[in-house]
Parts: sequence; C-alpha cells; structure tokens
Amino acid sequence: MIYELKCRFCGIVTGNIEYNPDRKFQPQRIPQDSDFEDIRCDADTLLYGTFKEMELKATQDLQMSYDKFKDLMVKCEYRKPLFKKEFSKIKTSKISGFKDLAKEEQDMIISNLENF
Repeated sequence: MIYELKCRFCGIVTGNIEYNPDRKFQPQRIPQDSDFEDIRCDADTLLYGTFKEMELKATQDLQMSYDKFKDLMVKCEYRKPLFKKEFSKIKTSKISGFKDLAKEEQDMIISNLENF
C-alpha cells in the first residue's frame, strides 16, 4: 500500500510512504497520523515556515505542552505569520509591567518577538 504525501496548502505530491504488511524480514512501521500531520512543499515551507521551527519556539520559549501547541497551530491555520502574532501576544502577557509601558515600547517588544 502506498500513501501519497501531499502539501497541506496546495496539494502538490511531495513524496510517498510504502507500507507492506506482508513483507517479512524487514521491519515495517504502519504510517501514523503524525506522518501526514504537516507536510509542506518547498514553496509553502518558505512562505509559512516549518512546523518543527514553530514547535520548538512554543515549547521552549512559552513552556507550552505539545497538545497546547497543536491547538495553537490549528488556531493559526498552520501558518507562521499568524503563529508569530499569537506567540507575541502570549509572550507579552507573561511580561510583568508590559501594560504599563508606552505604546512605542510595547510595539518595539512585539516586533522583536515576531522576528524569529
């Protein structure tokens, strides 16, 4: 059985996974949902970023669990620009005294957080 791997945004076939349960003497692994979770073609990787890149940012900088990160990715439609906005909102909400800063200082902090 061959599973096609398609870009989640444009549908271009980026590869495939072959699974043959009858094959002996070779370790076989049944494809999991995570194998198909976030497949992107090269153009969409450049445009929207990579899932792993955003996962590392969320789990390390925000101490977010993987399940919460996945919920955030669904909310952000798996797109880096939307993720960056949500990331900066979450990060600034954790900064004590952020609300007391001048608008220019807040904007500077937000733009620095979104530049990764």
